[in-house]
Amino acid sequence: IDDNCSISPKLGVLDLSQKNYFQFTNGKGETRQICITGAIKKLGGSQVTYFALPANDATGFAGVTGTIDQDNKIISLITVDDLSSVNVDFKLSPHATISPDPSVTKVNLNADTKFTVSAQDGTTSTYTVTKAAPEKISYGYRAGSEKLLWSFDFTTAGFAWGSTNQASLASIGNNLIVNMGNGSTPIYFNRITGAKIGEINLGSASAAGCVTSDLNGNLLICNYVDNGGTFTIYRTKSASAAPTPFISYVNATGYTLGRKVSVQGNIDGDAIISAELESWNGSSSFVRWIVSGGVVGTPEVIAMSGVGNWSAGVNVADIVYATTNPADGYFTSFYDADVLHYMKGTANVASLNPQSDGSGWAYNNNCLDVKAFNGAKYLLLGCVSHFPQWSINTQIYLYDVTSIGQFTGTVDSSPALMFKPAITSFNGTDGVSASGDVLLVPSADGYTLTLYYIDNNCKAMGAYQFDCIKK
Repeated sequence: IDDNCSISPKLGVLDLSQKNYFQFTNGKGETRQICITGAIKKLGGSQVTYFALPANDATGFAGVTGTIDQDNKIISLITVDDLSSVNVDFKLSPHATISPDPSVTKVNLNADTKFTVSAQDGTTSTYTVTKAAPEKISYGYRAGSEKLLWSFDFTTAGFAWGSTNQASLASIGNNLIVNMGNGSTPIYFNRITGAKIGEINLGSASAAGCVTSDLNGNLLICNYVDNGGTFTIYRTKSASAAPTPFISYVNATGYTLGRKVSVQGNIDGDAIISAELESWNGSSSFVRWIVSGGVVGTPEVIAMSGVGNWSAGVNVADIVYATTNPADGYFTSFYDADVLHYMKGTANVASLNPQSDGSGWAYNNNCLDVKAFNGAKYLLLGCVSHFPQWSINTQIYLYDVTSIGQFTGTVDSSPALMFKPAITSFNGTDGVSASGDVLLVPSADGYTLTLYYIDNNCKAMGAYQFDCIKK
């Protein structure tokens, strides 16, 4: 109760099956009667929130995640594989049950199959699982499809919170990989439900740098080396398979390498890999590898002009290419300029200024990703909090950069801005390391785009999802 208020008699052990009456007195001495009682209310949720057929290495089945239309209660499985006898991983509303239970009994999903979900209070919903492809809208994600999948305090998943954390994200299949860059082994999660699965098989690789991923199911893991050391990028297609060396580069740049690495495209085909170079004395350079037909080209050191310098630690730049064609340019941003640049060659050709309310000084605007989805090109910017103790929480901005002509204004009010959710912080004390990452993952079937973020100072990680299903 508020200051200078009281209740009589004093609270003690109550039988909440009964009505318990008290006299409440406010700070002005005014009194009224209140009643404290309890009631058990059963939950009425009867939704399927996740429906997937797991991969089977023995048969070569790659797995498939259902696209759920909650309005029409249709779950679409977009695959040509034989689904005549499959088990299903699924997630329901809390305390709901499903019949038949496809996690216990194998089911035939080659034909339309109905499942009944029963809520705790007895209400039911019937879902039809169909092996078909729903119609898409003509462009980008569907307005109104934005939804929060999950959000939690990452320390509840077993991560330590500390000043040595340099968080990074990657995704392969249905897995989200989180690396803290502090010498610990990366942990992976079900990327749709947020459920922790366990540690990846790191083998002999070092994850002291960061993790990232391409568009063909490759997880890339790198070490962190000073000038004179050997920078190694490892690769694997499975969280349970030990990674193998992919790129080995003797770092003679005069800088430190490995804190932030990005890949655009498919390293088994065409891709661009970029890795920022950092120094406490300042840097505006990065190393680039162009992959053509699965063959890694000669590394190039690219020195940007007209953007200023970043330093080291958490204040480094992220660099991500718009496409696999270097001529299409790239995006970069870093602290403490906090300007989001669109670059071609070595020159800035368009930019977004820091937050319009002048709060850019409180954020580390250096987490980027770019992905194509349903004919659109999206750029994601993550702004990590320096000062969570002042209720300065993570900021996330999603832009449509298909046409760079809309790339003007500020990061929080550009005409290109499509989505800026309010992010929950799980820390109100002083920050220890303003590191983080963001990631965009288009689904293999092309129907969903999932956004991931992690902010070390706010102890926050979460996911939002968008779809392009015509309704």
